Amino acid sequence: CAKVTARIGDVEHSVTIVSTDAQNDLALLKVPVALGNVLPLRDGPRVQLGEAVLALGYPLQGLISASLNVTSGNISSLSGLGDDARMLQFTAPIQPGNSGSPLLDASGNVVGIVTSKLSPLWAAANIGDLPQNVNFAVKASVIREFLESRDVSFRGGRLDQPVPFTVLSGTAGTAIVELKC
Repeated sequence: CAKVTARIGDVEHSVTIVSTDAQNDLALLKVPVALGNVLPLRDGPRVQLGEAVLALGYPLQGLISASLNVTSGNISSLSGLGDDARMLQFTAPIQPGNSGSPLLDASGNVVGIVTSKLSPLWAAANIGDLPQNVNFAVKASVIREFLESRDVSFRGGRLDQPVPFTVLSGTAGTAIVELKC
């Protein structure tokens, strides 16, 4: 992506690409205005199989709602395709445009960043089945290493008392912006 814009409120802003990591599908972006909230990166216990998660983002831009979309699911594997230990597999439904969205635990901590899903078209052609909600996110530990290697400070958070997803989507929503490439 040569040029990135962010919609914050009703205003589109140019975004500066500070750093990228193609191997882990991560980018560090700088927006010209302060955001209303910063999401903490999970510090506490490692993510567990079956743990509830929430994906928030702006999928299918221009086709469905321009507002924040929220889906819930759970952690279905602690690794990605080919046992990739950098990734988590989760079941919250995602669509094109969810890439880069945070994956939150029940306390509102980032446990991953959404990167991809298993292609239903590929699976139909190659294994004769349509997979459902086989999605992947880069783990918080990889995100932490990316930020630390670039001397970027971040908030840590623990898995404390669960917050209802209806409340979480409102508070976390102020930290998430729609990006366009």
